[in-house]
Amino acid sequence: MTTYHINPTPMGWAMATEGSDEALLRTLTKEEMLAELPAYMDGKTASVKIFTRDDNLEEQREYPDYARSNPVLS
Repeated sequence: MTTYHINPTPMGWAMATEGSDEALLRTLTKEEMLAELPAYMDGKTASVKIFTRDDNLEEQREYPDYARSNPVLS
């Protein structure tokens, strides 16, 4: 299973595959990142680790389980 990390950057927030510095998704705010995450993770089986600005693990989400238990209301 692929693991992604969401970390703060000097210009906002970035998501990258664990062990890589190449950003797959970039946003200005953490809220924007979390809002865009469901669409990016749609159809994927993966783990997403979300870190705080001081590099502590804040949350870990397992997809697709997280998406099924937290549906987006439109």
